[in-house]
Amino acid sequence: MESLKKHMFFLPFKFKIIENEVYTAFNIAVIPSDMQITKLSMILPVTHDQQGTTVIIRNLASRWDEKGLKEGKFPAVSKVLYNSKLEYGVKEVTVDLTMFKDTWHKSKRNNNGVLIVYSKKRAEAFIQKNPPYLIAETI
Repeated sequence: MESLKKHMFFLPFKFKIIENEVYTAFNIAVIPSDMQITKLSMILPVTHDQQGTTVIIRNLASRWDEKGLKEGKFPAVSKVLYNSKLEYGVKEVTVDLTMFKDTWHKSKRNNNGVLIVYSKKRAEAFIQKNPPYLIAETI
């Protein structure tokens, strides 16, 4: 029997870079409600100058928008989801966000997103051209 699994690709619907921090959120509420999400993976492209950098990813616990961040209104952060030093030769990092599949799928408003913190400042141009993205596996 043929597999019914599908993979959907999502770019951020909210995205802001402030020095070594990246605020981002993905709208998976557009996935039809009759589809079951089995896995969510966020992919972070890595440039050669970031190898050896520590990356920390935290859940954002309150709403935010790009304008508010510019005004110094930062969202509350919750638990650490990922904390690791980028190994040399790594071209991307995959972070499992499956724990948010039900909450984020119900409504775009339920999705505050994640905060990605790099131990050293990344090249903003690289991040703008190569933002984090989400892959949703569904059946």
